[in-house]
Amino acid sequence: MRPGRIAAWVAVAAGVAALAIAGWYRLAYLPPRLSLAAPEARAALRSDDRVRVADAGWLALWPASTEPRTGLIFYPGGEAEAEGYAEPLRAVAAAGHPVVLVRMPFHLAVIAPDRAADVMAAYPDVARWVIAGHSLGGAMAARFVATHPGRVAGLLLWDAYAAPENDLSAATLPVMQLYRTDADGLPPEVYRDSARLLPAHARRVGLPGASHMNYGRFVISRRLLATAGSLTEATLPIADQHRLVVEATLAFLGEVDGRAATGAPPP
Repeated sequence: MRPGRIAAWVAVAAGVAALAIAGWYRLAYLPPRLSLAAPEARAALRSDDRVRVADAGWLALWPASTEPRTGLIFYPGGEAEAEGYAEPLRAVAAAGHPVVLVRMPFHLAVIAPDRAADVMAAYPDVARWVIAGHSLGGAMAARFVATHPGRVAGLLLWDAYAAPENDLSAATLPVMQLYRTDADGLPPEVYRDSARLLPAHARRVGLPGASHMNYGRFVISRRLLATAGSLTEATLPIADQHRLVVEATLAFLGEVDGRAATGAPPP
């Protein structure tokens, strides 16, 4: 067989293999494993006169206000489509804070935990950044703080905690942790056990009746429902949870703004 014909057959075989892999990923991986953004979340990604939305590989939600405010870099939870967090993050942007919602390879922040550095390099006009994340994304945000000291002005955890290898107990930057609680105000045991890994000055905000997945709005994956259905249970309506999360997030960002304005030392 001629070399040119062999090359053509190899190219065809490679193309068929690529299509087969893509088809497998789409049909066998995404529906059962990935929590997809709900239509309401996608609708929050439309630009208007308050928030401009741009897709630059990540999702940039920019407030119309030109007043310099602390920016927020957000890492999504594991196997959760980034767009699912658009509703609460859009509200943060509408209040005047630039927000960058970072997409992660294979929807896992653990694969690219340093992506915040790329975000900061892309927007040099933003003087201060807080890094935040939900679930696995929050753990990787904590990792970024531990491995890049001094790069961000604060750490915000949505139902997330630091891993033991990223002990932040001696950190001096502002830290806030939001977490779901039961009716008695107690968080899951893992949050109590990991409290020692955050600085003593960290602010902890409990959300009674909240759901782990209702920090965004998702079509929950069949895998999550089958293996960890408790993460989707809630007595607090999702709209109320979003409101409380946004209020706490804005209060934290306002605290960082205030420290920058007054030149206050770390807590």
